[in-house]
Amino acid sequence: MNPRETGYSRCNRNIFNLPDANLFYRWKASRLRKLGATIGINVRIAPGLFINYPEKLIIEANVVIGRDVFLHTKGFIRIGENAIVGSRVQLLSASRSLSASIRNAEAELGEMVIGKD
Repeated sequence: MNPRETGYSRCNRNIFNLPDANLFYRWKASRLRKLGATIGINVRIAPGLFINYPEKLIIEANVVIGRDVFLHTKGFIRIGENAIVGSRVQLLSASRSLSASIRNAEAELGEMVIGKD
């Protein structure tokens, strides 16, 4: 175990690495709701999901999230109905300018929206 890991990181690693099964899909969605995320019905979350700010995540109904997905929700992320997020996708809702003068500045926060279907 990594000594720098926070309590949430340990919990996240253990919960979201559960195997694929309908029972675990519902349980993972329930756990995300308790952590502050807004989760629709019939959401399928494969093992390996990592979210750093669950309270800034909105997942609508009938969404499938593949294996080993990283959601950087420092800004907000909204995933629309019937969307599929493929395996090993990284969604980053904060961005930085590439110019050298402000590269090390604070990240610009915004909302990332993945539309329906």
